[in-house]
Parts: sequence; C-alpha cells; structure tokens
Amino acid sequence: MNPESWQYTRLSQHHPEVFHRFTLQPSELAIVTSHISDSSWYALTTRRIVGSYGGCIVDLAATNVTEDRFGNFKGYGDAQTEIMVLVCSERLDLRLEYETGKASMAPIYYFRFWSIKYPILDKLKDNPNATHEA
Repeated sequence: MNPESWQYTRLSQHHPEVFHRFTLQPSELAIVTSHISDSSWYALTTRRIVGSYGGCIVDLAATNVTEDRFGNFKGYGDAQTEIMVLVCSERLDLRLEYETGKASMAPIYYFRFWSIKYPILDKLKDNPNATHEA
C-alpha cells in the first residue's frame, strides 16, 4: 500500500498538528491520523474517533459508529480527498474528510474492525478453564 507515499494519512509518525488539538486518554493509542488542513483532520484511536471538518468537531467512541460510508474512496476524477459519513448510535451523521486512493484503506479497515471483528472478539478467546468435549 506504500504508506510513505500518502500525502495526508499516517499509520506511524503521526501528525503533531493533530495532537495539538486533542489529548489521548490513558492507555489510548493512535492508529491512523490525517491532517489535510487546520480545519480538516482526524485521529482514529484504539478507543475513539476524533476530528474536525466543516467547523464541526467529532469526538465519539469507536463502538458508537453504527454505519460508515466512504463514497468515492478510489479518487475517480482525480479527487484527492472525499468525505466519510459516520452514523452514530444517536442516528447523527458525522463527517470527516479523508485521503482517497490507497490511503483510504486505513480508515476503511479501521471501521471494518469495529463493525466486524470487535463484536466477536470475546468468542475468539480460548478459555483455559472450559471443558473441551471431543
């Protein structure tokens, strides 16, 4: 995916500009950050989605997102960025700008984890105290 070629999105060496706008909670880690401008940025963490777009601030638990829409994530028509729409449990539509192309896979897979894998993590754990029937 060549993350070193991405213009706005980072999986490591996160944008210091983003961390000037919010504080990580104890034991919280940044997974994906994006800084397109001072008014368009986000951080996807081990707990939350935090960001700003169009004058609106987003700060919600990752588990509160019930639906995500990424529109033109491939960047057809030479679009460098696109707007993701996040529907939260209160049925509000929240918007953040993201980088299209290969970089779009970072936020897309972040939200796939929370919608597909997180709900079943407890079922994937091996309980050493459980009796295994043959």
